[in-house]
Amino acid sequence: MVVGDTAGQVWTVGMGNPGTPSAGNGTYTNWYAARAFIQFKTSPFWHRSPFFQRAVLGLLPGNVWRFYMGSGDRDQIKDPNGGTCGLANLGACLRKNCSVSVQSTRYRVSSSSSGPHYESGGWSYSAGATAPTQSLGFDSPADSQSGSCSDVVDSQIDTTISCGNTTAQYSAQGYCDWSPGVDGGVDCSVATGRPQGTAVAYSPNTMEYSRFYSVRLFDTTRAQFNTAAGATAYDAALLTDTNLVDASHVTAPSTGNGWYVAHANSTDERTASAAFMNDGCVIWSTLKPNAVQTMACNATLPLDTAYTYQADATGGGIQCGSSGGNTSVATARFTTRNTYVAPQQPALVLSINAATGQVAYGGVLIEPGSGPLSSTTGVTEMIGTVHWLDVPPAVHDCRHDGNCSN
Repeated sequence: MVVGDTAGQVWTVGMGNPGTPSAGNGTYTNWYAARAFIQFKTSPFWHRSPFFQRAVLGLLPGNVWRFYMGSGDRDQIKDPNGGTCGLANLGACLRKNCSVSVQSTRYRVSSSSSGPHYESGGWSYSAGATAPTQSLGFDSPADSQSGSCSDVVDSQIDTTISCGNTTAQYSAQGYCDWSPGVDGGVDCSVATGRPQGTAVAYSPNTMEYSRFYSVRLFDTTRAQFNTAAGATAYDAALLTDTNLVDASHVTAPSTGNGWYVAHANSTDERTASAAFMNDGCVIWSTLKPNAVQTMACNATLPLDTAYTYQADATGGGIQCGSSGGNTSVATARFTTRNTYVAPQQPALVLSINAATGQVAYGGVLIEPGSGPLSSTTGVTEMIGTVHWLDVPPAVHDCRHDGNCSN
């Protein structure tokens, strides 16, 4: 299994052996995970973008496995200007290389009202650091958290954000006792625990573009693993951007570590869909939100800009797929259109022309307010798709009546 996380890391989980369940808690004791890739390893953390999309796996000639996945904040994909740094989007603060400190204290975390009983923890990022740091502390006696729906929520979160010469501090308290008629008896109100209007206006001189990656999973120094030691060795040999080829300039070799393509239209451009792979082509979409200005009532919302990229699965070049498809003769890396919604992953389409005996392979993307967008990755003769085998009469009879004694 391959999965990305919001810290710009991609993990491989070895599940080749049947899982051995541990006693009582439903976990498995013989499955291990290790990182296959970290964006901009050893560089300041602000270079990274989160992975939100599903990884697509491809098996290339020579038994070479690669994953294909794009980065960018899909959760805040419509947030322009590099993302709005504030309590609602602390990831944008990190991406703008702002220093952030979040300290949380939870009171009365068990069903018991006797106190004091609390636990505390937090995380912080200092501008220019290679990673955030975190801490977690507990009170004494040991935490006896019950997890009951009737437990009181009583917490305080103190946040400090420093961007350039601007520093903002927020102290938010949240309290809910789940009583009927209080906050609906279901949840804390939206404003409770997170003040509104906390944006910190800041535009850094430099921000990193999000990227789309094709990364090799295994090689002679990074073998598939099914032990803790194997996972540790795999993690120690993980890849980063400098191990890959920038496919905007050079075609990557089939036996190499892989390639990447930067989404260089804007620092707001983010991967909007998982990749679509077919016939040697990788196709994916991005979205660049257009800022909403102050508008009069009944004004029309501005359309966002969407891009559909394509790349050869092996080398990352623009032209991909087999002959007969429009992807094989393309000269542009992406096509552009306007849209109100974030693009989804294209769906596989197989079209059969009975008159010519040809089969076309491709994908189609349907978005609200526009016609279908399609790409043809290849065309083959039907005779190469349909096969038959002559058999003697006895085998034919056996197949239909089950009388195989002869």
